[in-house]
Amino acid sequence: MVDTGMVPGPHPSRANRTGDMLNQLKNSGVNPEDVDLVLITHMHIDHVGWNVDYSGSEPKPTFPNARYLAPQLDWDHFTKPEFAKDAPWVAENILPLEEMGLLELIGDGYAVSDEIKAISTPGHTPGHMVFDITSQGKKAMVVGDLLHSRVQVERPEWTAGVDTDKEASQKNRKMILDRAESEDIVIAAGHFHPDDHIGKVITMEGKRFWQVIS
Repeated sequence: MVDTGMVPGPHPSRANRTGDMLNQLKNSGVNPEDVDLVLITHMHIDHVGWNVDYSGSEPKPTFPNARYLAPQLDWDHFTKPEFAKDAPWVAENILPLEEMGLLELIGDGYAVSDEIKAISTPGHTPGHMVFDITSQGKKAMVVGDLLHSRVQVERPEWTAGVDTDKEASQKNRKMILDRAESEDIVIAAGHFHPDDHIGKVITMEGKRFWQVIS
């Protein structure tokens, strides 16, 4: 699994948050026990929400058989006191995993397996990562928040307001888009509409576009 979505209830600090990931997994025939690996692109609230289960008397991992991999540079950033105070979800959804011995911090080029590799793409956050997949002669990438909107495929210089380093965000977005087009890579962009979040990057009449794969 790559990223665990928006924080759910019933934890007190989550009273006004929503999340339905477990039901969506169930509808797809996946139980929490089936997940053996969770990859975290970055440590924002809407990407780490279901890491930890607070439904009982003590916190426990939502995916009990999984190890969790997350960017070292995001850990270094979000655990600093000046940033931690504005990111309580890290204390709730990341730190307990470290205390349980389930969290592994990784860097650029880390080989998750023979088929999956982490690529450092800072900008949105200091440690943001893309996960590069090669399997059976095909290529794909899960890009986290490198892309927030389809318009950024055509205009990679447009950045999200919450990007911590807009220049780096622009540079890495262009780098990944160039590679995606030249290598015919399938891209999974989680912030796109559910009907068009899987696609390829193509150029027509001198302009780059997002081509949806249905």
